[in-house]
Amino acid sequence: MNNESNSSTVGSSWNAAGTWEEKDISKWACDRVKDLLIADGGLKLSESKEEGGVSGRITNVKSVKGDASIVFSRGKKKIGYDLSISAEYTGELNGVTAYGTIDLPCVDEQTDEDEWEVRIYPSTEKEKESSVSEQVNAAMRKGADKIRKTIGIMVKELKEMK
Repeated sequence: MNNESNSSTVGSSWNAAGTWEEKDISKWACDRVKDLLIADGGLKLSESKEEGGVSGRITNVKSVKGDASIVFSRGKKKIGYDLSISAEYTGELNGVTAYGTIDLPCVDEQTDEDEWEVRIYPSTEKEKESSVSEQVNAAMRKGADKIRKTIGIMVKELKEMK
């Protein structure tokens, strides 16, 4: 009996017909998002030259929670993911540093990448009222597309998995 999978099927060798198979890859997806956001010292959200003197980056990923899976059903591969992400950022303007949190409450396969909501919060009420903090937060909001595209790398890798 030949246990090898036919190259034209999807699923594992024991499921050559591809009737139903689900792989939980939640841990991989959560770890991958963390790695992408903090690689090379943290994702740069703004560079001082681009954003009126503001430089900022993600400094820590507080949490990535949720589920991710690959499902093989009736010979077709489908992916599913539903993640919530919380990270911390640091921004600097004219030698003054501001801190805050970035939340993506719902990153899922049913929402287009450019529609994932990115929320930016200063870390304290005092910073919320600071003009430097306002400028840093505005620069961080402009970096939302960079965050979405970076998380999109994980989604692309997920789609390419077997």
